[in-house]
Amino acid sequence: MRDDVVIVGGLVPSLLVPLADASSDKPKHIGTMDVDLGLAVAILNEQRYQELSERLSAAGFQPDSNEAGRTISQRWTIRAERQLVSVDFLIPPTLPGDKGGML
Repeated sequence: MRDDVVIVGGLVPSLLVPLADASSDKPKHIGTMDVDLGLAVAILNEQRYQELSERLSAAGFQPDSNEAGRTISQRWTIRAERQLVSVDFLIPPTLPGDKGGML
């Protein structure tokens, strides 16, 4: 599955730039409370998405919902300490004739 997912967004700098040690006076990366994931189109296959959903559920995440209570299947959340942490799936636009996936 690692070949199908890439981390994008605010978390990237902390993965690319070594963290400053505690004794350094250089400013540290401010961080982020969400994880943005870019998905390969292959993950839109129902079986692959099911596997990803099961892994998120096993880790305690659940699909988010909007103000009307409708499920937002491309965003999963978990409450960690006093913060809500979200995982957003960023999927590129498809061609007009493409069939939608299960996400």
